[in-house]
Amino acid sequence: MVMFVLNPLNTKKSENDMPFRNQFLAASYPAHPNAKEMVMLREYFSPKTEELLHWKIECENDNLTHCRLISKRWNNLNMCMGTLNDVPNKAPDGYYDHLCDIGHEASFWKIYAPTPSDSKTRIYSFENQGSSKQSFERTFTIGMATSDTQTQTITSSTTLEVEKSFGKFSVDASETIDASWSYSSTEVFAAKVTEKQIWVTKPKTKLEVYQLHGSYGGVFSIYADDYVLEETDLSSGTKKVTRSKKRNGSAKEEL
Repeated sequence: MVMFVLNPLNTKKSENDMPFRNQFLAASYPAHPNAKEMVMLREYFSPKTEELLHWKIECENDNLTHCRLISKRWNNLNMCMGTLNDVPNKAPDGYYDHLCDIGHEASFWKIYAPTPSDSKTRIYSFENQGSSKQSFERTFTIGMATSDTQTQTITSSTTLEVEKSFGKFSVDASETIDASWSYSSTEVFAAKVTEKQIWVTKPKTKLEVYQLHGSYGGVFSIYADDYVLEETDLSSGTKKVTRSKKRNGSAKEEL
């Protein structure tokens, strides 16, 4: 299931990336015989089985600035921007727009993907006051999971969308997106898996481990295979920072 925000051409993107989360565009019958078919914005719990929620998206360019949504329910109609002056008061709540013949200029839309965000989150901390090293096994997560209360399926299309979005922002050297997303493996954006890792803390040392976490539209959380280990000498206060970009602690580099 792919997430996106629609804007009519020549309009600006909303400040809220996903204002109607968990709701779907539905190709609906007219409110009365003389009215046009409507596009309803409604909540559905089984979107995969509802044909009225399925749309074919055709774009004239790769940057998704000139696209149309064609209804699978009525394949000769697509979603158009306009007012519904003939909808009576008894029409269902939540109507959004209307369907029109393919080719109408008002049927073209810009498509925006949610802006990704990330942060370093501390997942482990231990202070070893003893004279010998201490090893602890911890379970950690790699991959993508839902951060929403409603279950979302991690499909191949979702994986591709989120991966491309994070890659685009990291390549652009955004101050808010870590550059490492651009070379993260595809499995980072697939359904989450849990694995075990052994963290070793040297004598008289405090070890803190941070993992790179991402968020996509506030719906999906991404746990990258990217860690920062901070080792602080309890006697001198000297700190050593190491970054591990692969599983099981390999490919480390000192920062």
